Formats: sequence, structure tokens, C-alpha cells
Amino acid sequence: MNEKSFELYSKEHASGEKFDYYICSAAGALFAYIGQTYTPHAFDSWYFSLMPIALFTLTACFGIGLLTINISKHVTALNKEVVLLMEESTQILELLRTSDGEFFDSPKQKRATRAELAAKVETNRTSIDEMRLNAIAKISRADWLNVVRNLSLIIGFLLILASKVLQPYFGSK
Repeated sequence: MNEKSFELYSKEHASGEKFDYYICSAAGALFAYIGQTYTPHAFDSWYFSLMPIALFTLTACFGIGLLTINISKHVTALNKEVVLLMEESTQILELLRTSDGEFFDSPKQKRATRAELAAKVETNRTSIDEMRLNAIAKISRADWLNVVRNLSLIIGFLLILASKVLQPYFGSK
């Protein structure tokens, strides 16, 4: 990966993480703001159910936000493992290319034969493929969860707004 691509990837990754934390903070702040003055009512009118539903959707938003942060951290760890295995395989292949001997010694590798090193490269390649598939599945799940999280935040906000606007009209009856 060239330097500009890596820089762009790093900035995109950091901004995604910051956005996840921001959404969790916004959901938590809205929940705390409403929760501090909320008083339960009997559900004798439909508008009294708006605030509990809003609190539930904000809780869901916060929980999903934490889950996506956890998935992001797990995918980053998988990416780190993939990079380490790729670097190890590259070093082994370079060692095999530049040496004519049957046995190889390296500070990072114990004494091994050409066949053992080739098997290690193949094992690394299999592990990399498995980790990539795992990461892709987790990223797809996180993308879906992000949509649900954002919708639950919007719904929670709209329910709070509706409750605050409609309560004076229906509450005085």
C-alpha cells in the first residue's frame, strides 16, 4: 500500500471511529436529558407512550453503537494479524529466493528446510484468506448495524420532539 493510500485509509478509519463515539455520546446525552425529568404516566393516552419508546430507541442506539465499536476493534485486530502474516510470508519468500541452501536460519525463523518454509507460506495464505472472509462478514454486519443505529437515533429524536410538542395539546384535557 503506498503512502497516500495508507494515509487516506488511516484518516477514514479514524473519522469512522470518531463518528461512532459521537453517535453513542449523542444518544447517551439525549437519554440523560430526557431521563432526568421523565415521570412515568399511566398509558391512558397514546402520547404518553412516545417518551418510553423514545428512551428505548435511544438505549438501542447506544447499545448498537457500542457493538459497532467492538466490531471495528475486532476487524482492526484481524487486519493487524493479516499484515503480520503477510510480512512473515514475504520475508520467507525473500529468504527462499536469495538462498541456494537446503536449510535456512533467520532471527525470526528457526532452522527449517525449503519444504517447511513453503508449507509455512501456504499456511499463512490460508489463514489470511480465512481472516479476510471473517473481516468482510463483520464489516457487512457493522454496516447494517450502523443503519439501524442511525435510524434508531433519528426515531428517538423525533419521538422526543413529538412528545414535547404534542403533550401541551393533549395533556390539558
